[in-house]
Amino acid sequence: MANPKEKGETWERARKLSLKYPLLSLADLARLLGVSRARINECLLDLKDERERLRTRELERIRHKEGL
Repeated sequence: MANPKEKGETWERARKLSLKYPLLSLADLARLLGVSRARINECLLDLKDERERLRTRELERIRHKEGL
């Protein structure tokens, strides 16, 4: 991986998309950005808890909306 201080476009886009679409799998995110899944994992390592919180909130919103 590149120097963490030199965060590039892939790092920024991966983080933005990951937080905007928490139900999007990391594999799909990697395909969208055209990078390896390992690269996505490196970019999002510190967002694991935040993604899980957003994913849970989004699932609850969907359940409520659909009456499940």
